[in-house]
Amino acid sequence: MSQIFTKIEDEARERVLGRNFTALLKSLPFMHETSLEAKINELLFRFESDLRVYFTSGTTKKPKALYSNSSDIRNTADYIQWFCEVEGIAGGETVAVLMDHSFWAVGPLTCLGHIAAGNSVIPIDLRSKEAITEVLDAVAPTVISTLPSKLEEYADILSKRNFKVLETTGEPMNEKQRARLEKIYNAEIFDAYGLTEGVVGVECKNHNGYHYREDKVYLEIKSLKSDNIVPDGRFGEIVMTNLMCHAQPIIRYCTGDAGKILRDQCSCGLRNPRLILRGRVGKTHYLLDGVKIRQKNMQEILQEVLGHVPQYKIKVSVKEGIAYIYLDVDQISASQSRKIIEKVSETNYDVFNLVRTNQLKFIIRTQNI
Repeated sequence: MSQIFTKIEDEARERVLGRNFTALLKSLPFMHETSLEAKINELLFRFESDLRVYFTSGTTKKPKALYSNSSDIRNTADYIQWFCEVEGIAGGETVAVLMDHSFWAVGPLTCLGHIAAGNSVIPIDLRSKEAITEVLDAVAPTVISTLPSKLEEYADILSKRNFKVLETTGEPMNEKQRARLEKIYNAEIFDAYGLTEGVVGVECKNHNGYHYREDKVYLEIKSLKSDNIVPDGRFGEIVMTNLMCHAQPIIRYCTGDAGKILRDQCSCGLRNPRLILRGRVGKTHYLLDGVKIRQKNMQEILQEVLGHVPQYKIKVSVKEGIAYIYLDVDQISASQSRKIIEKVSETNYDVFNLVRTNQLKFIIRTQNI
């Protein structure tokens, strides 16, 4: 696999869109997240001297391990430096990176990218508000980089400060939430899109899609109904090849996200292609008598009730004429649980009818706060 990856990278460097590169890529099978799922104790035997590992659980709670060596990390940091240039904050800024800095790769890589861009960086773990306030008082950052849900959660201590730019990543953010946060903070949001498997792209000042560099990450769009690649401008599942990672090659990885690629020159001046996102690829849960609910609906409900889409696991079963939805969600309150159930019953008439006739039972298993 590593020899194939090296050949792919060489072809990409020579000419990203060349026939040799695309022909080689299309000769390879798609990669799915099941190939990345692993148990931590099984990974300990794979450690080498120049290897770092980060874990992610995604929305299925099945841990995935991603490996990087020092060269991979430098490559990714250089790419994030380009993100800073697109955002107009390359050099002279003080950046507070309010993220997890242990298992999740995004926090450490964001720090390294800003350092490469000439910014001062303050990594801040997600701890108590008192601890975060103490650090912010001491450093007075001009930029904060975090998750949209953390901008919501910590608004009472963060919005009092003057930020030049708000950087967000890691969670879906709709336009309503963006407008609300920009009003609260009186600052512009630049969102970046990526996965633990690979950093993808960043918004320019037009905020109309994510610019990305094809010498760093190569994207294809796969039909939602087949394994055929669809033309630019059409929506489908995003397939990613990470050209920055050698320790664990990510080739033709099916992301589970839906989007399309635009290649027209953006009015911001960048000629790089743009990725337009349209949420997750929709899994459908079938309940009873043909009644169904889409995974996308569940994510929208969680977004509405909690302000973000947390880690969760959903299972549907039918027993003796009753459909059961089992939803595992980390750390939500009893009132939030009731609100989620209420919103599910409002999804459509058929679901409401199952609830009304007591043919649908919704069970939330959670660690209450």
